[in-house]
Amino acid sequence: MKVGERFVVAQAADEVWTLLRNVPQVVQCLPGAELLESLGEDRYRGRVTVRLGPVTTAFEGEATVRNDAAARAGRIQGRGVDRKSGSRGSIEVDYGLAEIPQGTEVQVDADIVLSGPAAQFGRPGLVRELSARILRDFAGNLEARLAAPSPTSGEAASAGPAVVLPHRELRGFSLLWSSVIALLRGFFASIFGRS
Repeated sequence: MKVGERFVVAQAADEVWTLLRNVPQVVQCLPGAELLESLGEDRYRGRVTVRLGPVTTAFEGEATVRNDAAARAGRIQGRGVDRKSGSRGSIEVDYGLAEIPQGTEVQVDADIVLSGPAAQFGRPGLVRELSARILRDFAGNLEARLAAPSPTSGEAASAGPAVVLPHRELRGFSLLWSSVIALLRGFFASIFGRS
């Protein structure tokens, strides 16, 4: 399933690009994601947790990150398994930055493949809505991290990170409910709009 999203960060492209190359900080900005280990050579082990109604799925696996500094673009390829349910997932993400008057536009194109029990929740509409919400939260977290004042070298040791972002799991059930409400609104709008 292919998903494409765009979002704007009100910061210069150089600053956004510098942060995007820092994988541990990027993972902290991504809801539901945890970095477990750096394996070297741009490979990482991590976990992404998604809650779909009463079921929580935690995909654990590896990802490879490739960056093209000249193009300010990159590619992430990852695979993971949920050990409880046996669900499997893979993702290939291409992203790029463009400087615009408002700051930086980030374009993200993903190809997502789900198999096993998690695939029944992988309907295109739900996955697109989930992706859009993840990217909205990610963009907000990214901007908060970029806007935070950097501590001086003396303060860095005692102050810890400038911004502590809460780890939040992805809640697909609330997304499903909001998608149903949006569909009903569209349905009634189309009926009453015709008369």
